[in-house]
Amino acid sequence: MQPFTTGIQRVVRCLAKEWMEGDFPNLKFVSFDGKRFKLLKQAQLDSLVEGRAFFELNVLTRKKLLAKLYTLFYVLYFSLLGKTYLHGFLKYNFSTWIKKLKNYLFDEDHSDEAFSLLQEGEEKTEIFLLEIPSIEQICVYRKAKSISYSMLLYDLIPIMFPDYLPSSNVACFMAYVSLLPGAKKLLCISDETKRQVKDYFTLMGRESPILETHLLAASSLISKTLVPPEAERKKKVLCICTIEPRKNHLKLMEAAEILWAKGLSFDLELIGRDGWGSKEILAKIEELETENKPIVWKGKVSNEELVEAYSQCHFTVFPSFVEGFGLPILESLQNGKPCITSNVGSMREIAEKAGGCLLVNPHSAQEIAQAMKTLLTDDSKYKELQEQALALKWPSWADLAQSIYQSLQSTPQLVK
Repeated sequence: MQPFTTGIQRVVRCLAKEWMEGDFPNLKFVSFDGKRFKLLKQAQLDSLVEGRAFFELNVLTRKKLLAKLYTLFYVLYFSLLGKTYLHGFLKYNFSTWIKKLKNYLFDEDHSDEAFSLLQEGEEKTEIFLLEIPSIEQICVYRKAKSISYSMLLYDLIPIMFPDYLPSSNVACFMAYVSLLPGAKKLLCISDETKRQVKDYFTLMGRESPILETHLLAASSLISKTLVPPEAERKKKVLCICTIEPRKNHLKLMEAAEILWAKGLSFDLELIGRDGWGSKEILAKIEELETENKPIVWKGKVSNEELVEAYSQCHFTVFPSFVEGFGLPILESLQNGKPCITSNVGSMREIAEKAGGCLLVNPHSAQEIAQAMKTLLTDDSKYKELQEQALALKWPSWADLAQSIYQSLQSTPQLVK
């Protein structure tokens, strides 16, 4: 089983694998040890692609300890302010806080020294941020003069939709957002994410960096020519996502109850790790299990188990309230399985581009139930959507790796 299974971690693994195996001159991988960046060794690169931890343990220096304590104080302080205050928090200037924190960590020389091992000649180092950096890295990027950076931006959900996350996460995310104005380019994973970024900069009254859309990819895990027959076995409905309120499991289970009460026979299988705010969701799962309803939650699974889940399901449901992209939708289609998903944001965007989906109002259990009933009982509609899924032509991870690399070629010194 791969321990790093979030959407962002999967994207990082897939892109890193393509860049490692392809022909990408001047591209290097680096890690940050709390003080400076270092080039990754081959064993570390292998661990990255395989999803294993590779970072060496570092001594907790006084500066790092102060940074952690200062960050903890900051998070606790703004957590106590409550969500109402955070809704109006977007225009707050974080430069004062960042400046104070930088003084704990880096002076003017240390900031540029962090990149000293990466410099080649007189050229300026270009960093590409594939994931959300640590607080120490954020301080470096804002201070150093020897680099420029671009970012792969997944979403702005923590500040645009703060009710879906713990307020402590929202507060931490604001430090990350402070990097956006200084970026050379922001490569957004969907048009919906790009729209969020435009709205954010409009609200801030600032000009945005260059914005581009680079839609994520997904790979087929099973052979599309081996889609199993449905006639002789009980149909299985599959939902793959973290167990948390934003993913909307409660409405999905309510929809399933509506159909079970009407006598429809199907299994509901949930796959995904236990996330934030999952208590009510897990209690509902336990309640349905106690009532002998055909539902199972498998938690985190291996790639092999995921392949088996896709191969055995009839269709998937992904009724999330908001996403930056929605990898499970595309992954379902790439594996020849229709998907029921939300009629909002990036989920609508993917469904309309790819086909093979039924769109529903995520706030309506009745709409979700009706869409599920259609795919469970209407063979003609199911076949239509499955044929669209099987015929899907979507850019691969190799295509995405190439498009990102080409976008960064104006300053191709370093990609991270």
